[in-house]
Amino acid sequence: MDEVRDLIRLSWENYEKALELLSRGDYYDVAEKAWNSIENMRKALLVALKIPLEKAKTVSQGLVLFSDILRRLGKKELLKMYDQLML
Repeated sequence: MDEVRDLIRLSWENYEKALELLSRGDYYDVAEKAWNSIENMRKALLVALKIPLEKAKTVSQGLVLFSDILRRLGKKELLKMYDQLML
């Protein structure tokens, strides 16, 4: 569970940094930090579900698993938003 806590902590740190950068008008870095925050939460969810971090980090496996989980939970709108952010 330390990995999960670390990923969540890192996610919140990135989120706070994104807010700070937003107040300065640094939109490129805001987007980068905000996306890092989202991705760390995605990884934390997968690791909490006992998916190894090395697998959770990958696009080919971790992203597919995350999408499948959202679909099975009936979170189609959330999946749609996530997919749009990835573009």
